[in-house]
Amino acid sequence: MVEPAAHSVPLLRWLKSNSAAKNRIAVVMADIGRVLARVHGARCLLTDGANSFAALEVGYTDPETSPPSGRGGVVLAPGGANRSAWSWLCRGRDLNRLCRELATVGVRAEHLAALRRAHAQELAETRRAGENGSVIDPSGGGLMENEDTAGTTARFRSLPRPRQGWWKAWTQGTLRGVERADWPRLAGTDWAATIMDANLTDRFHTKQGRSIARWTLTDPRDQRDLVVFVKRHHKLPWLHGLFAWLAPGGKWSPALQEWQHLEWAQRQGVPVPEVVAAAEYLGPGTRLSSVLVTEELTGMLPLHEAIPQAARDLPADIFRSLKKGLAWEMARLSRLLHDRRCFHKDLYLCHFYVRETDLRNPPADWRGRVVMIDLHRLARHRFTYWIWQVKDLAQLLYSSEVEGVTPRDRLEFWRAYRSLGENAKSLRLIGALVRAKYRRYAEHNRKLKLKKGQTAHPAPRRETVDKAA
Repeated sequence: MVEPAAHSVPLLRWLKSNSAAKNRIAVVMADIGRVLARVHGARCLLTDGANSFAALEVGYTDPETSPPSGRGGVVLAPGGANRSAWSWLCRGRDLNRLCRELATVGVRAEHLAALRRAHAQELAETRRAGENGSVIDPSGGGLMENEDTAGTTARFRSLPRPRQGWWKAWTQGTLRGVERADWPRLAGTDWAATIMDANLTDRFHTKQGRSIARWTLTDPRDQRDLVVFVKRHHKLPWLHGLFAWLAPGGKWSPALQEWQHLEWAQRQGVPVPEVVAAAEYLGPGTRLSSVLVTEELTGMLPLHEAIPQAARDLPADIFRSLKKGLAWEMARLSRLLHDRRCFHKDLYLCHFYVRETDLRNPPADWRGRVVMIDLHRLARHRFTYWIWQVKDLAQLLYSSEVEGVTPRDRLEFWRAYRSLGENAKSLRLIGALVRAKYRRYAEHNRKLKLKKGQTAHPAPRRETVDKAA
């Protein structure tokens, strides 16, 4: 629910009735152009042409009084703009429609030219600001126009980029990314140029062209340590590099994708690791690599280690209460994503973290105390959502085969999952599909272990799986 800005009237009615507009029409048109540039910079389009704007009477009827917005005397009316994936393609049509509607109420051609000029200047200024690495506008305004800073928030700023033409960028390569304000002080202002080749050996792990390592830095101001994990993708498919050139507004590297996913999840209320920096290296040619830096979850354990440890250390009644609280919190986080048609796609116990202190003294309320990690595959599926919902829940069911987890705990999770959202009849079918998917996971894992010569558990019987799930 929204309400119009104070002292505002629809723009077209104000232009027809207000005599003060005759003397300040050029200023009014320039303000409209700048507001429209911010709308387009936020990747939105007007919903109703000129009717999408309102004029602040205090901003123009009294020249001595500055408007409350601080940005001119024109504001968006409630519902005046909508997000659009094709905003970059439809900006010209949006601008032309607005000018035609303003011309019908008597706005002259030279004043419409002032509107177009202000619109172009505002977009150009935001591009230059993004290239200079300025701090992102906390209002979410025009800097969204710059492809390199799309989706950024006030906590991050763009990496500075040298001015270079297209050919020079293609032959020598280019860099884009974001950093937290305190990160250059810790890692150096040239961290992006050296981090891909840095020799990081602490908890080093490599797999499928990517590596993860732990890095400890000391803040020179207060001598406190900052421990981060550096996830580097050294070589990505050349096709992704080609798409990054053809559609620079997209996020084609895993590092920038995961940074965007973590920021989105945090805004939805999902506890996730704190991002420190992310960078994408494009070129020469179609070469593409990236790096993501996140803070370590110090003093926390993954659930597949935490639950067996709590089973050994806690009394039976306290341990049961702990598992019940964890089941409800995990169900809440899963449902929070699934109700938005977003899916983790790696929803295993090892991707949920809890504090070690909470294992020794379990809290009465676990809300906000379970952290979800590894969101690089997070995606939204509006039409095939049930496939990915089954996949997420089956992965979680399969990974729950650890010491201390019983069928009663799995049932507690399912009750919480059903009660926290719409308890539709379709969840009965989802439950059956989850059990079938779980049996496929278990059988596939058993065959892999037999192939490697390891001891494998027998394949689960159907009635046993149904009872446990």
